[in-house]
Order: sequence, then C-alpha cells, then structure tokens
Amino acid sequence: MKNISNWSAVPPCTLRVIKRVMGEIGIECDPGYQEFLSWSDGGEGYIGYNYLSLWSLKTLSQLNKDYDIKKYLGDNYFVFGTDGGSNCYGFDFSNSGVIFTAPLGDLDEDDEIVILAKNFDEFINKAKKEKLN
Repeated sequence: MKNISNWSAVPPCTLRVIKRVMGEIGIECDPGYQEFLSWSDGGEGYIGYNYLSLWSLKTLSQLNKDYDIKKYLGDNYFVFGTDGGSNCYGFDFSNSGVIFTAPLGDLDEDDEIVILAKNFDEFINKAKKEKLN
C-alpha cells in the first residue's frame, strides 16, 4: 500500500482495532483491506485514473446505514467507499467477498451492480491501471 502516491492518508488502525470493529459490524475482513487500514484508516485521493474516497473504520457502519445499503442490496453487501461522487465500492459477501461498484442512486437495480475484482488487492491494482467507472 505504501506505493500509492497522491493519497491523503489518515493515521492507521491497529490490527486489534480492525478485528474488533469488523467483528462488531459482522463482516470478515479481506486481508488486503486489513493491510490498507493498517496503513491508512480511510482517506482519499487518486489511485491511477480513479479518485477514491475510502471510509474510515469509525464511519463505516453509520455510512452503510445512512445509504440504506442493507435495505437496497441486502445483508450480504457492505460498502467501504465511493468515487467521490455517485458510485460506491463495496464487498459482496454472497459472492466470496468480491468487490463491486454501483451507483448510489440505483442501489436496488441488480443490473447496475458491477463486479470489479475478486479481492481488495486486485481492486487497488485495477484502479492503478484502468478507469473503474
């Protein structure tokens, strides 16, 4: 993760805090996402061609509630950030925790959900190489 430039990093979380919060939320933490949070607890900036706004651990649960993620997508989806605009990024735990994107305004439309990567590391590597949305 440290090779990400143009990123406004936030002070990192400890592994203990990450595991506690993920346990409280009730999700299994992707190893790459865990590594990211250990480097920067959220933050924003450009990764390749993509502007990403990734949420901190302290705001994850509340922002998922504010955007009604479970209401529109179901219990198996969990969002961890946006493109700084109208598209969100998250985990689809009904599909091995793959990373998806969807427009926040059309969350109840199944055809709007696009699988981007099989895990968080692949998501970051893809963001470095190509436009995600």
